[in-house]
Amino acid sequence: MLKCTNNKLRLCLRISLKAIMKLQGCLSRLVLMYSSILVLAELESFKMEYANARLECNAANERANILASEVIGLEEKETSCKPACRPASKLNQISSSILFILFICNLI
Repeated sequence: MLKCTNNKLRLCLRISLKAIMKLQGCLSRLVLMYSSILVLAELESFKMEYANARLECNAANERANILASEVIGLEEKETSCKPACRPASKLNQISSSILFILFICNLI
């Protein structure tokens, strides 16, 4: 049977406590690293959402430019046509679409 003295027990206890404290420090660092990884993943998700919103807005701006050029073309036609052939309803519809697209892009 092993004979343990108080000094040996105290030494073992001290060594065990130091090991536990080191393990607690390592565990704290691991938790912090894991939290950082989660925050980075969330940040990447926000970056992707922002990039998608920018792409949609750029596409809407491009569409607005196309519609604006159509409006200019219709306005030129309107001034050269007789009063009976004015495409006013089409012109109003395109103008409304342009304003709506520009409004949505400014919200993003």
